[in-house]
Amino acid sequence: MSEADEDDDLGLQGTLRWVEDLWGGLGPVALILLPLLALAVFGVALVLLVLAGRYVESREEATKVPCTNCGQLIYASAVACPHCKAPNKEPRAVGLLGGTKDELADPATHLYRLFAVKRCPVCATRLRRRTVRQACEACGCTVMDDPRFAQNYIAFIDRRVPLVCLVCFLLGLIPVLGVIPAVIAYRLEIVAPFRRHIHRGGTSC
Repeated sequence: MSEADEDDDLGLQGTLRWVEDLWGGLGPVALILLPLLALAVFGVALVLLVLAGRYVESREEATKVPCTNCGQLIYASAVACPHCKAPNKEPRAVGLLGGTKDELADPATHLYRLFAVKRCPVCATRLRRRTVRQACEACGCTVMDDPRFAQNYIAFIDRRVPLVCLVCFLLGLIPVLGVIPAVIAYRLEIVAPFRRHIHRGGTSC
């Protein structure tokens, strides 16, 4: 470029020198600010995620439907009524944060999806304690009491791993900021379904 425009008639050389000087001055600052910016975005994302979870939990009460057998209000995602134990013929699916969706649930995986978002796999009531085996406050069902359920639940989460790894790889191709949604996706899909049922700082049985 210097040979093609020795006199800098086009102003390209001056522009390049200005860019080099700017990068030389701001480059070290950018190396410090970019990680801080990434941490700030990650923190904001976590706060928004917590607020979204609380919003989903609060609006769940408005989605209750009457039981076809006893008439008591039950969660639309419930498999059975916690009062009369009558089955819910058309349970609704639950989302990633535990909110009830408009679509019908998949009978083969619905129980595990409920437990993954810390809801009773029978009546869909929120499980309050951070422990694996606990009795549901509404229907009395003892969660994780059946070893087959535990094995099937682990297998259900394991099937998510290949897709989550692919998503994280693709997001990781985005410099710096791509790591943030990748970590959130990994934690929501793989880590949270187990972590929600374990005491902070320890294990539970």
